[in-house]
Amino acid sequence: MLFGPQVVGNPAATATTTQTKKAALSSSTSIDEGGIDKKKKKRSKAAKKSNDVDASSTTSTSTSRRDRSKKKLARPLNVSPHVDMSCMYATVWKGLKYLRKTTTGTLHKPICVTGVDGFLAAWIVEKLLVKGYKVRGTVQNKNDDISKLYDLPSAKKHLTIVETSLLTAQSCDLAVDGCDFVIHTGTPTSCSVRDPFSEKQEPGVYSISSRVHCIVPMMNNFITACVRAKVKRVVLTSSIAAMADSVDAQSQVTDLSWNVTSSLDRNPHFLSLKLAEEAAWQLVKNESMELPGMLIGPSLCNSKISPGTQVIYDLIVGHYSALVDLNFAMADVRDCAAAHVLALEHMDARGRYICVHRTVWLREMVQILSRNGNSGRALPLQVVLPHWVANFGYALQLGQVGVSLYAEPDATSSGPPASPYSHDKLLDVFKFNDQTAFRSVDDTVVDSAKDLLKWHLIKPWHEDHSVTACVCCGTPFGVLFRKHHCRECGRIVCNACSLSRAVVEGFDDKQRFCDGCVLSAVPALLAGLADPHRDVAVHCKAVVVLESLMENQKNHELLARGGGIPILLQALHATDDIVAVNAAGALHKLSQRLPTALQLVLEGTVLHMLEMEEGSAAWRVCLLALKNFWGYVARRDFKTMLIASVRVTPDTASGTFRGNVMLSLVHLLDPSEWLKLIPEGLIPLLLDLLHDDSEYAHRTVAHAIKHMLPTSYRPTIDVDVPSLRETYDRDKEAIDVWFVVGAHKIAANRVVLSVQNPFFKRLVR
Repeated sequence: MLFGPQVVGNPAATATTTQTKKAALSSSTSIDEGGIDKKKKKRSKAAKKSNDVDASSTTSTSTSRRDRSKKKLARPLNVSPHVDMSCMYATVWKGLKYLRKTTTGTLHKPICVTGVDGFLAAWIVEKLLVKGYKVRGTVQNKNDDISKLYDLPSAKKHLTIVETSLLTAQSCDLAVDGCDFVIHTGTPTSCSVRDPFSEKQEPGVYSISSRVHCIVPMMNNFITACVRAKVKRVVLTSSIAAMADSVDAQSQVTDLSWNVTSSLDRNPHFLSLKLAEEAAWQLVKNESMELPGMLIGPSLCNSKISPGTQVIYDLIVGHYSALVDLNFAMADVRDCAAAHVLALEHMDARGRYICVHRTVWLREMVQILSRNGNSGRALPLQVVLPHWVANFGYALQLGQVGVSLYAEPDATSSGPPASPYSHDKLLDVFKFNDQTAFRSVDDTVVDSAKDLLKWHLIKPWHEDHSVTACVCCGTPFGVLFRKHHCRECGRIVCNACSLSRAVVEGFDDKQRFCDGCVLSAVPALLAGLADPHRDVAVHCKAVVVLESLMENQKNHELLARGGGIPILLQALHATDDIVAVNAAGALHKLSQRLPTALQLVLEGTVLHMLEMEEGSAAWRVCLLALKNFWGYVARRDFKTMLIASVRVTPDTASGTFRGNVMLSLVHLLDPSEWLKLIPEGLIPLLLDLLHDDSEYAHRTVAHAIKHMLPTSYRPTIDVDVPSLRETYDRDKEAIDVWFVVGAHKIAANRVVLSVQNPFFKRLVR
């Protein structure tokens, strides 16, 4: 199982080994001497042709040429290639600095690496580019985000990406065409046994049967293509799952071991990996096979969490409530990538090589995270649960490659616990670029946690002991002023500066947000909710967080001043129930405060809420907000402010703004009070809205008239043509907006325009 970080900026070139330096020296020497011989031949031919030159000048010229050639040959190129360069003086090595380029990096043909968008393959590409190789990478979908690969050193010059599918022979031929060396990592080796959600969404891709039937043909197609292309050397990535189905403290797994336990009923994915490796060995011999465990570490290409790094993520966010005896056959992804490159370069490398550092228990990972800045996170309790609980609660983890369940050895034993997987053969052959050991487990775990933070998969976290005062207001902490973590920025603040609560992924209850994070989060959430091109999941997340933040009334002005009310009104009519209900909830919380309730009325919130489908979940939440509005209208000051808002200037008191206020008042006022709006121009406003092209304006007028008319109203049937129709509808057909009063169907335009109607005739006198 692979662990490690994801993106590295400008990685330093790997130090050249002593053998590589010797090869470079001998190669450069032979090339330069060959050039000198060619120059001598050209000079001798030129001397024969120049017969008209006198003997004295010829003698002097040849003498000067010999002097120059002696000076050239006096360079330190004739140093024996067996001389140890590390023993030379610094001045001598300085003169030889132009010979440091290795011969292995000067290959003109590219090295094929499959699945370069994967966790391991991306690091292999990085190692090859640093050494000066040209790389041809394959991906199944070129639309995937692989931009990080082009940021690697020399990638724009030496890296090409081709889109291939290993399920077709033609694509495999295209991938390896013109390549002498191939590293095949395209077989999925680190995935759980079952993913019910993915199987339900795409059963043809993620089901167990599809994996078994695809992995083996993929291996066959690719190896056959390598044989046809006469590839000189192939390095294949298999898995320790092909060597053993499960291990315990007494197991011993070597390069000769094979998995004889897995079947279609027991770990079928392990079986497919074993069959794929067997198929590869039947087609090629004398090649190298890497068998990594659980790969953990930083990711170089994308923000997807690898199965190994998922363990670190689950520990940090609190998915483990307590410790269990889960252990992992761990390997750093960077060590595994280096092993692949060295297997390609080492011509004596043959057979299978186990790439597993050692066995690491869950307890050790928790201790490493706690020592390195994560002590305050939701790490599991230091209590070991029995094995039957682990088998029941962590069955998904036990189905991954390199994960086992057995008790940790006694802590009294010296050194780290021994691993069932033997990596001595790998260390003896490759030495990991003159390294005698793998990276330390501490470095792997810490780098993985930092990588999660860099990809924004987890939030920052400050240690409690490092802060003595609130970072927002500067108040010193004490008995009465407790410390609180902001779940967004990780800073430590006081209670007064962290009154806001919001829904955070990975937590059952709402978490604290500091005022500074809320100030920057609300505009970003509104922008995400307003963007129609964003996914529905983004809209859901944004509106859920906004609703929770509106529980703190200090945030109401921030949303209202930022133009958030129209965005929430638009979300109120969304087809997704989660978006609509939470938008209604946010509006309900805004209506609980008088100043923002006034602005909601001015923006037409009442009219939008009346548009909701009766009986829906969002409609029930809207009724709670309307109840607050009705309570405010009963107050004289609130009613006076609303009526005064339409009297500001003639320009302001017109159009949608005036319509929102007037019609909202029609619905909010008592039926006996709305007649006070007649002198304010209610009837002309209704006429204007009826002649508007917007269906929304027509519906709001119909609702208003329905509210204005008593249930005992009976229309005047004999009035077919209203007398004012010619004034407002001279060039148009009459607009019929129908609604029902009692058992009668009434046209809204006829009711308003007809001053001959006894009911409205009395109103407009």
